[in-house]
Amino acid sequence: MPILDHAPELDRPAPQLPSIVERRAISLHRSFELVVGDEEIADTAFASRRFHNLLPPN
Repeated sequence: MPILDHAPELDRPAPQLPSIVERRAISLHRSFELVVGDEEIADTAFASRRFHNLLPPN
């Protein structure tokens, strides 16, 4: 059960994600976002993470 993890605020992963998630060989089971409340990284793109749980097709 692969899980993709990326920072949605970064420009680099955004265009690559649809080509991975929309493949017929896998299906998106669920996705969720985690926002870290750490003052050290609050003003960076890494304060927010998005996770996509992928499954093989049925």
